[in-house]
Amino acid sequence: MQAEGEIACLTAHDVDELRAVIAAQGRHIESLQAQLQRQHEQLQRQQAELQQRKVEAEQAAAVIAEQQRQLEKMETEIVAAAAVNEQQKKLVQEQKARTTQLEEELEKCVMKTI
Repeated sequence: MQAEGEIACLTAHDVDELRAVIAAQGRHIESLQAQLQRQHEQLQRQQAELQQRKVEAEQAAAVIAEQQRQLEKMETEIVAAAAVNEQQKKLVQEQKARTTQLEEELEKCVMKTI
């Protein structure tokens, strides 16, 4: 009852001031809601960008892992090729030595027949 009495005692000027305050608060609330909506949309964009970067990072990690695997395979092939190359060098040296030996023996045989 007392509140009704206080409301009844308000002048038209007081009512206008209260309406203005309520309207200002309403505009402020709308502004805050709009700001919150913008921030929410920005957060959604950032989350989408973050998800995209995560996907790209996972793809890059997969590419790096594949390149690492290929590099290790190439290193293994290089080691094997180097071993084969060394073996071939050894065989060539042995053939040269054998050729030299045969040439010397041939020369001795020729000298004996002369």
